[in-house]
Amino acid sequence: MITLLEYLIPIILTIGFLIGIRLMQSPRTALWGNRLGAFSMALAIIFAFLQMGMIDSLAWLYIFIGGILGILLARQVKMIQIPQTVALFNGLGGGASALVAGTVMAVEAGTELWLFWFTAALALGVGTLTFSGSVVASLKLQGLVSQKPVFLKGHGIILRLLLILGAVLVIGLFFLQAPVYQLAILAIFAIYGLLMAVRIGGADMPVIISFLNSMSGVAAAVSGLAVGNFLLAGVGSLVGVAGMILTQLMCRAMNRNLPAVLGGFQTGPAPIREKDAAEAAAGSEAETEPVTFSGAVFEDAAPPEKAAAGLLREAEKVIMVPGYGMALAQAQQPVKALIDVLEADGKEVKVAIHPVAGRMPGHMNVLLAEVGVDYGKLYEMDAINPEFSDTDVVVVVGASDVINPAAATAEGTPIYGMPVLHVSEAKAVIVCNLDNKPGYSGVDNTLYGQEQVLTIWGDAAITVPDLVVAYRKDPAEMEPDIFSRDVFEDTASSEKAAAGLLREAEKVIMVPGYGMALAQAQQPVKALIDALEADGKEVKMAIHPVAGRMPGHMNVLLAEVGVDYGKLYEMDAITPEFSDTDVVVVVGASDVINPAAATAEGTPI
Repeated sequence: MITLLEYLIPIILTIGFLIGIRLMQSPRTALWGNRLGAFSMALAIIFAFLQMGMIDSLAWLYIFIGGILGILLARQVKMIQIPQTVALFNGLGGGASALVAGTVMAVEAGTELWLFWFTAALALGVGTLTFSGSVVASLKLQGLVSQKPVFLKGHGIILRLLLILGAVLVIGLFFLQAPVYQLAILAIFAIYGLLMAVRIGGADMPVIISFLNSMSGVAAAVSGLAVGNFLLAGVGSLVGVAGMILTQLMCRAMNRNLPAVLGGFQTGPAPIREKDAAEAAAGSEAETEPVTFSGAVFEDAAPPEKAAAGLLREAEKVIMVPGYGMALAQAQQPVKALIDVLEADGKEVKVAIHPVAGRMPGHMNVLLAEVGVDYGKLYEMDAINPEFSDTDVVVVVGASDVINPAAATAEGTPIYGMPVLHVSEAKAVIVCNLDNKPGYSGVDNTLYGQEQVLTIWGDAAITVPDLVVAYRKDPAEMEPDIFSRDVFEDTASSEKAAAGLLREAEKVIMVPGYGMALAQAQQPVKALIDALEADGKEVKMAIHPVAGRMPGHMNVLLAEVGVDYGKLYEMDAITPEFSDTDVVVVVGASDVINPAAATAEGTPI
């Protein structure tokens, strides 16, 4: 007999999840939304155990162990790895629903209730599909398998046949209750999920992730119906609907047809929208003259960073366009540094975010917010596209497909019909990409050949700091010999004095401390190292044995952001070199550099 309380608690917890989702729509309340969702989930687990009379079960131990493992593993995940982590979570959710369905079918074997067999078989199929598809998506995103779409001969026909056969078995399992048919459902949907996911790649990855997220919710909802758990059914439905809405939004933003993306229904891309075709035609017909501002910056400029710096000095309005290459290079901190120096000079700076700039919806927004880029500076594609034609300079960092004008003309390619950022309409474009190779779509980027485009090839973690250094190097400011006078007098700012010292230095030692770790400033430290080395300076890192909170802690923090272990020197090795060093930069260290350690008797140091 189900009590009123057992009806009310699932409703209350579902409302808790809804409020949590609502709060996560704003950066200001997202943290509380996440906490409310986690709290609601914890209560849901406790409620399920109480409802099933398992309060004294050994399963609590398994949950505790699993929770500890989850926390430990989650702490190892970098922000750039969030998409594959989400894909893996989707798969585990689907796999759990399939296990629930398979177990309940074994327990309830012989029952004559057709609705039970239908919901249990559907949960088994959808959960298995979600698991296999999500594993493939996660492996693709991690780079362990090819990230490009893989097509088999007759791929669409195979998917259609598998889906039809799986549907027949799901519907007919009431009449065919033997375990062999349940295994057949599992095998068919596992293969379907695998073949569905391998044909996805590049810009379509966010679609498959959000779709599998929806499927994990559907599997949970249907398994909830099979076991008679209202809470599981309700929350699963919430996840399923939210995931499908997100999937449709992603498809609309990319001019994609969901059946075409998933395969088995339509093999060609969605036709290009009239609006996008008109905009592309207008953009290609417009005669955008290369901007030179106060000089022909594209001629006789060595290196290209110097030309780019000249463009930026003369610009009034700048738009930054980050792409997944920025995330791979971990160059978001240098991008933030470039934004800061431009705004310090009174320039208007905005950031254009394409819906698939990352590998999942909102990924790029979070990466930039993590290093302190204000959410108010981030503009979605539809809002920012009309502004490119009035923009002096666009700075592209690690983006290719999402700015490729060929998306409007390259019929039969993966990006045909996909709306892109109208970067080509700007007066000048600076591209900081690794190389001129095509993006994930494999389509050559026609933007690179346009006259107003200046390309800087190389790792963005190096080229963007170089650009910042070149921008700051105003010849008028570099004339004084800062070492020949008192640099600490009559200086507009301490940063300016420090910059002057570093420009004239030949040998620099960096001293990181635990304060750097607390501030999560290791990436800016790496950016400073790169900028100094780009100017030919010798840079070493001095590591005190207790700079962190355990031996090797500081070494790992720095290595995590790409600082070469060969640059890290222990105290005994580096101390003799300080007397021959021009400048030492201390970041978040105090006790380990305090000269009072030799004289302050009776103190802890």
